[in-house]
Amino acid sequence: MWGSLRVCRLLGNPHLHRERTGVYAYITDFLLKNVKHPIIIVDWSPVNHVDKQILRATIPIGGRAFTLYEEVHPECKLGSLAVHKAFIRRLATMVPKGVIPIVTTDAGFKVPWFKPIEQQGWYWLGRVRGNSKLRVNDRWCSADEVFVQAQYKPQHLGTAELTKQHQYPCQVCLYRKKSKGRKAKNWSGSLQRNTVSLSHAKGEREPWLLVSNLPGETWFAERVVALYTQRMSIEEGFRDTKNERYGLALNFSGSASPKRIEILLMIGMLTQFALLVVGKVAYLKGYYKDFQANTIRTRRVLSYFFLGKELIGREAYSFSVKDLALAVGGLKAISAAEFR
Repeated sequence: MWGSLRVCRLLGNPHLHRERTGVYAYITDFLLKNVKHPIIIVDWSPVNHVDKQILRATIPIGGRAFTLYEEVHPECKLGSLAVHKAFIRRLATMVPKGVIPIVTTDAGFKVPWFKPIEQQGWYWLGRVRGNSKLRVNDRWCSADEVFVQAQYKPQHLGTAELTKQHQYPCQVCLYRKKSKGRKAKNWSGSLQRNTVSLSHAKGEREPWLLVSNLPGETWFAERVVALYTQRMSIEEGFRDTKNERYGLALNFSGSASPKRIEILLMIGMLTQFALLVVGKVAYLKGYYKDFQANTIRTRRVLSYFFLGKELIGREAYSFSVKDLALAVGGLKAISAAEFR
């Protein structure tokens, strides 16, 4: 009982609410300092037990998406232009000077999202689907019409204008992924036919029509596609936070207050950072070999997050403060190397 009361006071602490942004800013500065073009992935995700949505910015590091900053908003604010602009302004206060990130989003983010990013002097990368119009080679066409040109090799289609309303200049790349042959099945073994599953399947089958303000002469189609490939890491990151079996079990939280959920998310971010550090220790000391089901030893197979979860609480695996310090430095080096 007393423990739950202490947690309740912690989540409602107004001083902690005011200091929350500073905690994220410190971590962001640590990971992004001296990194020229970090990939920042942004997306929304529901808080499953209440009508709230998380807006989160992450970087891919160590096999998972690590949270740089996040906010909680009512469901009715999903996709709000005012929320998006304020989010970008807050994120800009955390990104170190001289760092020009590449903010990557899915097809749910449109031109009004791209504009404030470009006003910050940053790069943006998004996806166009369905009936969204763009002018390529002086001809207006839908994304569906462009898809017929897609090949398994990434193509740079040149400069285009995005939507008839905005006629926003951008660079366009087109790529068709090779099918992995995966099928979502239900408990009986038959294919899932619900709306969500069918929507995801369609999105996977469709070619990638990618738009950005990245300079076409230096950011070739292959590089742009390689960047966008990392976008899915944020979906795994949301699972790491919310899932009770594979993650930190935010789904078990009974709180409906956005501010309290934000504190829980901050605690989750700090926990994730600790697990990343412990996971890095697992590689430095060779412990990772005990957790791999295959015989691959020449490259990293398991994420730092997974290894950190496995090592915590196991007495057979020991590490010192020096090991942790080396791991923290190693994470910084990894974040710099992954964004070159």
